[in-house]
Amino acid sequence: MKWESVVLVCYGLNDSINHSSASGWKERYKIPTERCFYFNEEEYQFVNYYGFTPGRQACLAGIVTSTTKVIIIGHGCSRLAAGYPVDRFARKMREIGADKAGLLAIKCCGVGQADFLERLKILLPEVGWFIAPKGYSSTQIHKGIAHDVITFNFDFTDLDMHKKGRKLSDKHRVKVVKGLGNASPVGSSKRYGTKKGGCVLM
Repeated sequence: MKWESVVLVCYGLNDSINHSSASGWKERYKIPTERCFYFNEEEYQFVNYYGFTPGRQACLAGIVTSTTKVIIIGHGCSRLAAGYPVDRFARKMREIGADKAGLLAIKCCGVGQADFLERLKILLPEVGWFIAPKGYSSTQIHKGIAHDVITFNFDFTDLDMHKKGRKLSDKHRVKVVKGLGNASPVGSSKRYGTKKGGCVLM
């Protein structure tokens, strides 16, 4: 794994699509219950969801560092992440304590299409990296492991490749934006500019 630790936050766990996605990523990274949080509409917020903890203000405080990957699950589009425009989304991240993450991985459809991430990095200057899908994102399980499959209207190339255990390049699937903060991935990653040992590639 490229990051020392992982935290998951789901907005709308009562939604079956979000629940399936969150469960898949929880299983892939073996994220314990105390590091998996959810925020639902008020009437669903304190329903008991096995393996997940009700979110609250500052729930990530003391957990998230520059070596932490924070996964955000929710619905989205080019202008909204988990249902929030960029300024409100940034405020939500600060409120829960996700604003010092090494990587903010926003698994919400279409957030990487336009300039959402570029605007977000200005509002969250301590985050090291941001990543989000450019198209419609769905969590698929391949050989028991969760993966993102990205489709674009009637272009299902990534889905077809996924069935063969492959995927399109990052350039086609996701947008990766270097933030203003100091990030410290612990593994080798072309995506986040590091080689073995976590040194930054120039």
